[in-house]
Amino acid sequence: MEQALEAAAVFLEQNCGGWDPNTMRLQPERARIENGHVFVPWNARAFLDEGQHGKALLGNMPVLVDPVTGACRFMTLEEVMTQLRIADA
Repeated sequence: MEQALEAAAVFLEQNCGGWDPNTMRLQPERARIENGHVFVPWNARAFLDEGQHGKALLGNMPVLVDPVTGACRFMTLEEVMTQLRIADA
């Protein structure tokens, strides 16, 4: 799991223009394996650590990490909606 989290951090640094580890962070406490990939959510530190709901990021898709290759990509909206439907069931 630690390697997947490191890969996700590098991916966000390279692919998210506003990524700043001082103001944003991964959510390792919510990371989990989904369909053979590591699901890694992330958001603003002010929201996650201080509960400032007005600082929460919207539209930030979780990162999916292939645990074998370390390849990363953002989840699609369809994938996120599927996860929400599964969670609600």
